[in-house]
Amino acid sequence: MFKKQTKTKNVKNYRTENNKLAYSVSQVTYNGTNNKYHKHLEDSGYLYDKELSKEYKVYHNSNTKKSIIGYKGTTSYNDVLIDIDGIALNNFEHPEFIKANDIYAKVKDKYGDNILTTGHSLGSTTAIKIAKKNDTNSISFSPGTSPLYKLNANDKNKVYRQGNDQISRYITGNVENIPVAKKAIYGLGNDTPLYFINQLDDHSLQNFDDTFF
Repeated sequence: MFKKQTKTKNVKNYRTENNKLAYSVSQVTYNGTNNKYHKHLEDSGYLYDKELSKEYKVYHNSNTKKSIIGYKGTTSYNDVLIDIDGIALNNFEHPEFIKANDIYAKVKDKYGDNILTTGHSLGSTTAIKIAKKNDTNSISFSPGTSPLYKLNANDKNKVYRQGNDQISRYITGNVENIPVAKKAIYGLGNDTPLYFINQLDDHSLQNFDDTFF
C-alpha cells in the first residue's frame, strides 16, 4: 500500500526580527507605550528615548548600536493637509518633512548612523523619503500615495501593503503585497456600501497584526 502524499503549502514567515521591530515601532506611533508592542521592543533590548520622542518615536539598542525612528500616519486635520501638499503634490520641502529629517539628524548625532526608519500611511511615506535622502534603510507599511506622483521604494526601502489597499496603490519598487484577513477597524465590516470607510479598513495598520506580530 502506498501512502497518499499530500503537498504542503510553503507559507512565508514575515515575522523576521527587523520586520517585527519596525511593525512594533509603527504601532507605538499611534498607540503610545503601554502595550505589547513597546514591551516587545524593550524585551529586544531597545530603550525608548523620551527626549527625542516628542513628535516621533525613537528607540535605541545600546548593544547593537541600532536606532529605529517611527513616523506617525494621518490622525488629524493638519495631517490631511500634509497628505495633500506633501504626498499628492510631492512637496518634500513641506515643513513636516523638514522636521522629520531634523529628528533623523538628531538621532544620528546622538547614536550614530545605524538607523532604520519606519511608519504607516503618511508615516510610511515619510520613512521612505527620509531613508532615501539619507541613504539608510526603511521598513514601512501601506504608504500614502498619489496618482500624481508615484513613490518609488529602492532596495533599501522595504514596503509591505495590503493587496486591496487603494490608498497605497501607487507605490512602486521594493514592494510586497500581502493578502491579509481584513479587520473591521471602523466597525462597519467588510461589506459596507460606504466606499471611503471600506478603504480606511483596507488601509489600516491593524490588518498586519497577525502577519508581523
